[in-house]
Amino acid sequence: MKDAPIYLKDLEKAVESGDHSQIYEKTHRLKGLVSNAGGEKLWATVFEIENDAQEGVFDNTNLSLLEAELENLKQAIEETDWKSLCVHNKNM
Repeated sequence: MKDAPIYLKDLEKAVESGDHSQIYEKTHRLKGLVSNAGGEKLWATVFEIENDAQEGVFDNTNLSLLEAELENLKQAIEETDWKSLCVHNKNM
């Protein structure tokens, strides 16, 4: 997820240029990153943007939603108590 801001900035530049093929390419890269992080809402938003770009359309509302969902996932990851999720067995 540390690369997400870079990917998002690349996507924003593609949106500014209006180049749907670049929007698709940047979104596709971001979708791979997001799928590995497990953010289902974020993945669905990225998937929708990717499909729209493939069809030659783009909705700025989805970009705002993407940014919000990315921040939500980042916050959830930061707030997770990872140590409590680890199982330690002293007998091993």
